[in-house]
Amino acid sequence: MTNRVAREQGTTLRIPRVLLVCGKYFVWYKFTGNRKAILGRRIRLACEELGPVFIKFGQLLSTRYELISKEDSAELAGLLDKVPPISEETVRAIFLADFKKYPEELFKEFDTQPIASASIAQVYRAKLTTGEDVAVKIRRPNIQRTIKSDLAIIKSLLRLTKIFSRSLRQIRMDVVVSQIEDWMFQETDFRREAENLRTVKKYVRRMQNGKNPYTHAIVIPDIHEEFLSDNVITMDFIDGVPMNKLELIKNNPEYDAVSSMKRFMNAVLYDWMHESDFYFHGDPHPANVLLLPNGRLALLDYGLLGHFEGRDCEETKDFILAVYAGNVEESIKVAVRMCRADARFKGLIRKDVEDYLEQTEFAGLGFWFVGFIKIFIKHKMPLPYQLVLFARMNALMENLAHLAMPGATTVEMIGEELERGLRKRILDNVLNTRLFPAVYALTEKLKTTPELAARLIDRYFDNPLQAVKDFREALRV
Repeated sequence: MTNRVAREQGTTLRIPRVLLVCGKYFVWYKFTGNRKAILGRRIRLACEELGPVFIKFGQLLSTRYELISKEDSAELAGLLDKVPPISEETVRAIFLADFKKYPEELFKEFDTQPIASASIAQVYRAKLTTGEDVAVKIRRPNIQRTIKSDLAIIKSLLRLTKIFSRSLRQIRMDVVVSQIEDWMFQETDFRREAENLRTVKKYVRRMQNGKNPYTHAIVIPDIHEEFLSDNVITMDFIDGVPMNKLELIKNNPEYDAVSSMKRFMNAVLYDWMHESDFYFHGDPHPANVLLLPNGRLALLDYGLLGHFEGRDCEETKDFILAVYAGNVEESIKVAVRMCRADARFKGLIRKDVEDYLEQTEFAGLGFWFVGFIKIFIKHKMPLPYQLVLFARMNALMENLAHLAMPGATTVEMIGEELERGLRKRILDNVLNTRLFPAVYALTEKLKTTPELAARLIDRYFDNPLQAVKDFREALRV
């Protein structure tokens, strides 16, 4: 009872501070030095003043490209965790409570200064008694309670502002906040992160032993189970260069950011296109992707892990195929199916889908998914959790592509593998439909009519996806 009262009192005392900062940046900002600042900058400044939970909320919001502009996203991406590290005494107390020993009793070496200090946790470098270097991540005390308290305030503010803001009502910020809240709590759950890491390790090992030619370039750290608790997670220390610090390897021939990114993106694409049980990293932002020598890379932070299987996996492939082929009818049909939405939405979203498909020709995969989610939000269609996470992953990978090769898109970096995957999808579709006898008849015809083969080569060689449209026309006939 005492703890609950303390939490309520803490929230009550916090509300005036939050209201003051929000008023400063969103109400009377026109009378201050921020009168010309874009929305993203004002959100960033407010989050930095309000502390860790708001900073993390802003960071996650920065990757919701379906909600905010590119300019606002760029501003929020600049949010830094200006959070002082927890004291050495607090760290020692956490270890004593969780492991009954102090850090220096468990490790051969334990650096007392963190190598990273963020809103949810901070990371220390240590050395095991066996000599291996490890990264020890320690959760901030009471962070879950702080998240719950501050998000309750955010939800209350949104309920209030929705009364005056038509745009906020349209994008259903309550759903967005609930999703971000879920992501934040997942990131504080170290035992869940450990389970995610075990799952990814097995999955990547299976891919490496299979036909995926790209996964050998990806390094996944091992977890050290003996140093795992609710508040501490320990894994291999990987000495790499984060994608947001490319200037450190500008003239180093051992590193090749473009090669590393192409292998990473192709590995993800290959698994997605060829597997019916597909896992993906839910938060591949630049600080979580480390470049290694010889075109390799490592992925860190497994608090968010996405998973498609069976029907969900197949539907996303159908979606990409329909969008790549520029087919309005099929894109609408697959979109409604992915959302488990009512058939009445097919007519409602048609004009938006037509406009959207005109823009995809020069856009990357990040836009392909984010653009459709914007349509879902506009028409208040259901937002499947895994689909939103997958769209976010693709948008983050779009950013990685741009960092590695400015001006490039994911489609440009993985175009060949994408077309191979789509050709396979087309073939699978053909083999599973009544069109197969027609294709067989066509191949028999080609044996006796060489000039027909020449015409088909001319038509499809440079644009193999034209076959999709022709096959559909054949089915209609």
